Amino acid sequence: MNKLNTNNHLLKNAVSDSDCDKGYRGDCCCNCKRQVKINCHPSNGNQKMYGFLEDPIKVGKGSISTTFAWGCECFRGMTDGSDSNQIIFMDTPHGMCEMHERL
Repeated sequence: MNKLNTNNHLLKNAVSDSDCDKGYRGDCCCNCKRQVKINCHPSNGNQKMYGFLEDPIKVGKGSISTTFAWGCECFRGMTDGSDSNQIIFMDTPHGMCEMHERL
């Protein structure tokens, strides 16, 4: 069952509370409460960003209703001082870590 409204171009079950065969024993980032969708913004893509490529790439330009990536908010609420308002960028809704919490 889909708990979040997912854009049409994404898989309908990209974020769900069901088991996932891409994670670990049914647990996956796609059914973790820490996962958030990262959407585009029309003013993005104007700055040059460099990753592993030598050429500049444009990231996240588009409609605010278009999801282009996912993020993990596992640092939020940490009591050991590592909570510095960070989100881990992910290019897929699937994965697994020790911070997993079911939806």
